[in-house]
Amino acid sequence: MVKLLQYCNLKLIILFLFGYILINFFASYKSFPKTNNYDKIIHNENGQQSIWTYEMKLFCFKIQQYIDNEKKDKLSNLLFKRNISIISPNLNKYTKQQSREISYYYSNWRSSPDLPRRLTPCDHQLYIELLRILDHFFRRHSISYMMIDGTLLGSYTNHDFLPWDDDVDLRVLMRDRSRMYTLLHQEFEHTIRILNISNEFGRYDILYFPWSPKAGIYNWSYPNVHITYLDENSTHVWREYNDNYSIHDCSISKLDIFPLVWRPFGQIWLPAPREPLVIFELLQWKSFDKLYYAKNYSHKYERAIPFIDGRARLHQLYPYYPWVKRYCLKTYCIEQLVAIYNNTNITIHTVQFEKYRIKPSFDSKLKNRTCSL
Repeated sequence: MVKLLQYCNLKLIILFLFGYILINFFASYKSFPKTNNYDKIIHNENGQQSIWTYEMKLFCFKIQQYIDNEKKDKLSNLLFKRNISIISPNLNKYTKQQSREISYYYSNWRSSPDLPRRLTPCDHQLYIELLRILDHFFRRHSISYMMIDGTLLGSYTNHDFLPWDDDVDLRVLMRDRSRMYTLLHQEFEHTIRILNISNEFGRYDILYFPWSPKAGIYNWSYPNVHITYLDENSTHVWREYNDNYSIHDCSISKLDIFPLVWRPFGQIWLPAPREPLVIFELLQWKSFDKLYYAKNYSHKYERAIPFIDGRARLHQLYPYYPWVKRYCLKTYCIEQLVAIYNNTNITIHTVQFEKYRIKPSFDSKLKNRTCSL
């Protein structure tokens, strides 16, 4: 009987010790950092700064100083800067005078867990600086260009990048391409580089600062601007290299594009189609105002990265990102950029545009077509 009790006690002790070990293992396991491939790349960015050029280090250092000063300045607080009325400029005719820029505060940035920001403040400001230079170049030489795709959607919904986007897409008319090449090489030989790309995404040009970091294993740098070209006739425009069947289905009336309208994009103004919805309708983005997606492709590293894709509905994003609310009257539309701050809706600024359509109409014949502009 005694031996039996000793045996049972031994079993209980062994079970207790085994349970104790398991509990400690799982407790320590829960404390392990949960990282995915993209997290590791982001965390390694500090290490990559050691191979940055002097120009890149200086640029990002100045941006960080700027943000630090913002935090010290109470005027950057959204409660102090609210409902500023800004006027969309008419920049179709070039003047040397700098267009009035839009107040912008990186210290107010937040990030949604569902669709996190892809850009750092330094990435964002590099893009803005590159776009400033290109905008003046295009207007100085009367080269029409415009935002398109996700870049246009960001301006339409956020007056900025889509927070979960990390590239810029522009369109230029094909008739200006050769002249653009010549003038770019003449004026920006050591400042901006242009590279022609042909891959599974199509044919396009990439423009970038040569001193910014390399995009993954490729011989161009990031951030960069993608330019694709448009063919045209007297009434319509369509994407270069589209076949005749696509031209018939996937072209857009010039009346919906021109005259271009200047829209907010971060701190600056960029040209956009007069009727923005025609682009989203052509692309068949039927949920563009309800459900938002992020792809698992990083333009910063030029490769697919698992776990960085995601989706979210509008109500999930409102608490984190400023959003455009709009209404139209008889002859004009009002856009208000609204942010939630301390559980209060704060109108950051208001812009008035000539009236445009705000209700999409999707063409059923494009349902099974893959169109783009």
